[in-house]
Amino acid sequence: MPTRTTIVLKNGSKIYSLPAGKTGYFIRGFTLDLLIADEAAYIPEIVWNAIIPMIAVSAKKSGLGWIILLSTPFGKGGYFWTSFHDDNFRQWHISSEDCPRIGMDFLRKERSRMSKLEYAQEYRGDFVDEFNQLFSTELIMRCSTFME
Repeated sequence: MPTRTTIVLKNGSKIYSLPAGKTGYFIRGFTLDLLIADEAAYIPEIVWNAIIPMIAVSAKKSGLGWIILLSTPFGKGGYFWTSFHDDNFRQWHISSEDCPRIGMDFLRKERSRMSKLEYAQEYRGDFVDEFNQLFSTELIMRCSTFME
């Protein structure tokens, strides 16, 4: 069966499945009532700059404009990380160690194969500092001043 990028429901609603690419350029122009972003932590910031205004139109017009973000964490930064720590979003965190579909033997092998940080991010769903980062994100933020 071919992949469908558009589904039209009987009530007239449309569901689009579109690749955002590196810039979001080709998805600009839509008004979104609901955005579901899979692997949201890996979506470049420039794409979020293209998407968020589309949600804002629906929020103002109809009170909708909902965002659902699904992802494995990818560092301590970016739209997904910020949203995960934002009180305007509801968060759920599920570790692979708590998932009955993933065997403990498999996870033990992965834990021995990967670095501690890689395992924490990929299987425990922890937001970890960059693997090659010399100073922790927390220390950098404490020592930095930002102009608004």
